[in-house]
Amino acid sequence: LFQIDFVAQGADPYPMGEIPDIYKPIKDAGRFLPVFRTNSVSTSELISRIIAEYDEYLTRNLERGYTRHDLGINILTEKRLKVKKRVEGVQKRIHDYVADFMAYFYEPISHRIYAYLSDVEAEDEDDSTQTKPFTRTSTLVNSTEPAKDVEGGEGDETGPPETK
Repeated sequence: LFQIDFVAQGADPYPMGEIPDIYKPIKDAGRFLPVFRTNSVSTSELISRIIAEYDEYLTRNLERGYTRHDLGINILTEKRLKVKKRVEGVQKRIHDYVADFMAYFYEPISHRIYAYLSDVEAEDEDDSTQTKPFTRTSTLVNSTEPAKDVEGGEGDETGPPETK
């Protein structure tokens, strides 16, 4: 009726109504595989894991050469799995391309920027420990003349001229 090869179930009898063990005919036919219970393994958890990985199982077997008829799936499921596999391949190639791009361009540049900023920071620390003398100590009367320092020499002309 169902084309079942084997039944794997706990060895204890499973009564149903007036039937003492619903698996007796399967046991008598030699198609029953007893599974022994353990406290740490849940049948529900095993079934959930099998169902969760079913697509992976089908895809792997399609790649090995099994046909959809061998696996008992329809053509839509077969096509969906093949498209999903191709999309995953494209996603992986894009990921690898971006990773290569980042390794080739971004990382060297970011290291150079970091090194440059570290050097600038170190220079700023060196500059802050030294005091620089003022070169422009007097005010300008005429904005066309350079500023004179206290000793009468030429001063710094880089800033805007000050007027009285």
